Amino acid sequence: NDACTGCAGAPICITECPVDLCMFEVKNPDAPIFNRVDVDPLLCIGCKKCISKGPLDTYLEGCPWDAIDMVPLEQYEAKFGSLPY
Repeated sequence: NDACTGCAGAPICITECPVDLCMFEVKNPDAPIFNRVDVDPLLCIGCKKCISKGPLDTYLEGCPWDAIDMVPLEQYEAKFGSLPY
């Protein structure tokens, strides 16, 4: 989401992700001094290691800015189209 700052070049979400190349930095046109992190929806396994909120809002070691929104697959496909399985 728009809260992503790329953690000043050291995004914890990328280091927490167990899937190689699933998360990657991209330029942020709205704030050129910050990169953003994008996720490849075909590689994401939904493990949620990248997010900071766990069950019952317990704190995990993911994004400190609450900048990652995990959405159900159906919601993603409704917005962006179905994934080519």
